[in-house]
Amino acid sequence: MKLSVGLGLISNKFNPKEDYKSDTVLIGAGGFVLGLRSHPLEADLLYCFTDVGGAYRFDPINESWILITKFPFFEGSPGHQYGIEDLALDPSNPDIVYISSGKYATQGVKGDFLKSTDKGNTWTKLGLDVYIGANHSHRRTGPMIQISPHDNNHIVVATHHEGIWITFNGGQNTGDWVQANLIPCTPYIQFSSWHVAKAIRAIWIDLIDPDVVYACLSDLTYTLFNGTVVRPYLTEDAGLYKSTDKGITWTKVPSQPTGLTRVNKITQSPNGTIWITHTTGFCKFNPTTGEFTDYNNTTLGINSTGFGGIAVSPFDPLEVTVFTLGNWGKQRIFRTTDEGSTWNEIVYTYETMPWSTPSPNARYTPTETADCTYNRHIPSNKPDELYFSTWFAVYKSTNTRSNSPHFNLLIKHIELLVTLGLFCPPKQEDYNIPPLISGHADLGAYVH
Repeated sequence: MKLSVGLGLISNKFNPKEDYKSDTVLIGAGGFVLGLRSHPLEADLLYCFTDVGGAYRFDPINESWILITKFPFFEGSPGHQYGIEDLALDPSNPDIVYISSGKYATQGVKGDFLKSTDKGNTWTKLGLDVYIGANHSHRRTGPMIQISPHDNNHIVVATHHEGIWITFNGGQNTGDWVQANLIPCTPYIQFSSWHVAKAIRAIWIDLIDPDVVYACLSDLTYTLFNGTVVRPYLTEDAGLYKSTDKGITWTKVPSQPTGLTRVNKITQSPNGTIWITHTTGFCKFNPTTGEFTDYNNTTLGINSTGFGGIAVSPFDPLEVTVFTLGNWGKQRIFRTTDEGSTWNEIVYTYETMPWSTPSPNARYTPTETADCTYNRHIPSNKPDELYFSTWFAVYKSTNTRSNSPHFNLLIKHIELLVTLGLFCPPKQEDYNIPPLISGHADLGAYVH
């Protein structure tokens, strides 16, 4: 006999003389997968991380996910630690992984900044003591952690409201971290609202110049429980910033598009071109000339309120794939192979969630696309392989250049629904009664 454990446990019969077995009631994803990370030095080494369900490493043999954050393990509230705001890979060592752990930056509990040297099997807490908010609004933005491709001891971490922190020796101890000389944001009010916006939405260490770091400051307002409206940065102070001393001092990049006050993602081509998505469009930036090229809904001839996941092909620096963002319908995918001179839509099909009833307006479509990545392991020679994560799941395609590309679900053993109640109905011989009904935040009830 199996017992189901959530926030409550209900069984219609209990016989202490029987032998009981505890096991997982599998549903399959159903929550926000914030990001994906593919390692360039090892085939099929892929990670994902979630807002309330921990982080996972992909098992390519079984096409399933392995939970690598088996908390409680460190200081702070155990439930608090299941929020993973970001996950970063050491580009020079496939065994090393970093995560920032903590669900809320406004509940008086500091988060944990953690390092693993065995692909997430074990973790060590580093010396950065800041608030982390993996389950706040606009949590899809990033990256928030950067490991320098030039020196893996140079680590830069962006926080919600405590600025940017840098270490040059790996950050093992508290004294190893230096706070950047960045204009301060409006501070958070502890024990206020979970619905707060990041003051810093993304950071990036330049792939070519080891001294250059970029940061994206936000003017997006949020409202506290008492009705107070807070703006992290004034609009004239928000936007794209650049550091030329590895993150210590900063200046605002001139002549930038207005959308960069509300950035979603930032990435870079190996040739140096910076790509940024935001809530009204996306753009590319040439660091050599200082020139921006702006793209928006009108440019692509579509209706959308913004763009989210964006990735540069490791096989071709001129190839970029970008996803729309901002509506609850199926997201659209666009690709350029000439660094933005022309764009073509990838019209795709997809596998539906195993527990959903698909319809044109169903929320269980590939919606709220938080992140995407190519298979970055070049020796594997899989230029058509593309992954993306959404509000509900992870998707993978191996044929994005075909006439009919298809994305399959990769959700086995990703379990991150917030279970609020359980009910085991009494058996009825004349009726087909399910053994378990579960109730969850956001997505309602499930019959098992």
